[in-house]
Amino acid sequence: MSGERPSAGKRVLLLNPASMARVYDRSRVQGQVHPSLTLATLAAPLASEGHPVRVLDLTVEPDPSAGLSRELASFRPHVVGITFVTASYDEFKRLCARVKAHDPDVLVVAGGPHATAAPHMVLAESCADAVVLSEGDLALPRLVRADDARDVPGVVIRDGDGFAHTGTPERVGDLDRLPMPAWHLFDLKRYVNPRSFGLSPLGAIETSRGCPFHCVFCNKNIFGDRYRSKSPARVVEEFQYLKRLGFREAYISDDGFTTDLDRAKEICERLIREEVGLPWNLGNGIRVDRVDLEFLRLAKRAGCHRVHFGIEAADDAILERARKGITLEQVRRAFRLAKEAGIDTMAYFMLGLPGETPRTMQQTIDLAKELDPDFARVAVVVPLPGTELWDEWNEKGLILSREWDRYTFHDTGGEVYRHPDLDRATINHYYQKFYRDVYLRPSYLAKRVVKGIRRGTLFADGAYFVKHFVLKR
Repeated sequence: MSGERPSAGKRVLLLNPASMARVYDRSRVQGQVHPSLTLATLAAPLASEGHPVRVLDLTVEPDPSAGLSRELASFRPHVVGITFVTASYDEFKRLCARVKAHDPDVLVVAGGPHATAAPHMVLAESCADAVVLSEGDLALPRLVRADDARDVPGVVIRDGDGFAHTGTPERVGDLDRLPMPAWHLFDLKRYVNPRSFGLSPLGAIETSRGCPFHCVFCNKNIFGDRYRSKSPARVVEEFQYLKRLGFREAYISDDGFTTDLDRAKEICERLIREEVGLPWNLGNGIRVDRVDLEFLRLAKRAGCHRVHFGIEAADDAILERARKGITLEQVRRAFRLAKEAGIDTMAYFMLGLPGETPRTMQQTIDLAKELDPDFARVAVVVPLPGTELWDEWNEKGLILSREWDRYTFHDTGGEVYRHPDLDRATINHYYQKFYRDVYLRPSYLAKRVVKGIRRGTLFADGAYFVKHFVLKR
């Protein structure tokens, strides 16, 4: 590569594909917009070792192609790291080609759930040089500074005409030892959410890793199934850090913030005692069987204004087959307690799980109306590589397409798999019916108007409704 490397270290550019922001393009809902916690977390140890680091979040670039060209020309990175999910895989390959066309000597490193699930495919089908498996906190800095990538555990690299696997990935044991995420590398003014969702900019906080539950549709290949957590003191410190940087709200990104319910309560108590005063939400969802009224009341006092629950289906047999590990009785109890505590609710559902029928999909719609959450979201089941569902349906020959950009939970346009019990048109019908029946109820609309007037979000709510329920018809 032209130019000398600075003595302080190698220049590292971390990329977030633009397609990460298009997950909800075909949906009637919108996701929360916030800087990438993954890239902020990976950038921090690199910067602490003296490597100049930049983050390019293409999801908020007005012209992603021009933005990439600008960064490659001005920064001249030695290493480019790209994290992506299955639906971003095709864009990842295009980004790799762009980077290598600019400078073939750049070390291109792939990471994320899809790369970890299929590292050989990623290297065979792209011009990436290496795949970091699982967590990248330890492996990526070692790879950047290594003279020989074979010395870095948890990496798959090119080796002649084949590939070499350097051993078992190492996961972080003590999460408190991680440096604070490098949020200063992001332009926070670019991250704006609808006012109905909360305040902007929104910053993500990771308080734990790992999920001990084993839903068939969930990928555990990044953080694993062993629960690890930061101390309550460290979590409060991160809240204070976000507030100092100018974030106006926090989003808990954990797979299971309340897995250790006593710890979750202690975090809330500390936030109250130290008067942190930063609003927050449980946007990644918590389990309905890991919540009680004491926690919800503490969370409310500590600044939590919305709790998200993963429900998936309204049939106990389907929940059991999906290994969700919850019951409908627990679902109803959790929503009752949240309303008693005065916290807004978001309900997550899925259509097309194994065993699904038109009757059970209608039951899901009926349950959503019965629970009457402030927000509800339904997804179409997609068997992603690295999940138990993918393994089962792939073995049965039900996977029809490797057109990866169609592998989103809100793309109802074409078949990427053949459901064992349902045709795609039927699933699509109930997907659209869910949003019509749940959101267009007069009682729901009246409730949103009242809350909008009380909270000053009436016009924002109206704009959101027009965008997602009128213009997307």
